Amino acid sequence: MSTTKTSTGKVNRSFQITVPKKYRKVFNIDIGDVIEFDLREDGILVRPLDLLRRQAVKRIEELGKIHVDDELSNLSENELMRVVNEQIQEVRTEKKKNKTRRRS
Repeated sequence: MSTTKTSTGKVNRSFQITVPKKYRKVFNIDIGDVIEFDLREDGILVRPLDLLRRQAVKRIEELGKIHVDDELSNLSENELMRVVNEQIQEVRTEKKKNKTRRRS
């Protein structure tokens, strides 16, 4: 999927924007899904929250700390973020230990 493809939309009276059909299909967006709006210098990044979950799961697996199975991938956002934060803390703690060992 190319990141250079763009679409336009129009803001209605209720300040709502329709997600174009091709993006709804690509990102499996359905009615009731949560969308994140991230303010950037050049505009607004809009992405489905589920995409953030998939990115977090991928990052956890890249860290090599745990293999994400079906049970973990079905956690709520809060539960998944707790796991992610625990993994980040473990990595930071390990880095600090390694840094201290090198100084000794």
